[in-house]
Amino acid sequence: MSDKPFRYRLQPLIGLRSAERDALQGDMRRAAADVEKRGGELEQLSREIVAAEGRLRGLLADGASIAVDEQLRLQGYLDSCRKRREAKRRELDEASQALHRVLEQLLAKQREAKTLEKHRERQRRDFDQAQARLAHRAADELWLRRKRED
Repeated sequence: MSDKPFRYRLQPLIGLRSAERDALQGDMRRAAADVEKRGGELEQLSREIVAAEGRLRGLLADGASIAVDEQLRLQGYLDSCRKRREAKRRELDEASQALHRVLEQLLAKQREAKTLEKHRERQRRDFDQAQARLAHRAADELWLRRKRED
């Protein structure tokens, strides 16, 4: 009977996949934080626009006489804010897409690691069964030898 220990030849690959998965989890956390940050910036800018629009409407509704150049300046400010909001929305979309890509990569690495773990367990079961057969065969041979000697 052989008493050799189980050795899985793809164990280094499991370690590599685990390290890749850990790195991708860090990437995912950073990407999620980036999405959250950009979302907050977009919300803040949207609140500023709503407030500025409200002030302008309030001034116009009260019948206050606002100089044309003042109105143009306020309109220019609002246009500038709206353009910045669109740019922030695009940045948020890009950050969300980056998060989605990292998440897909992470899920793929997790599937690969799980597949390797299942393969290792099958190999271990096969090894244990082969060891049990060898032990059983050795016990049978020992019994037959004793039987013949008697």
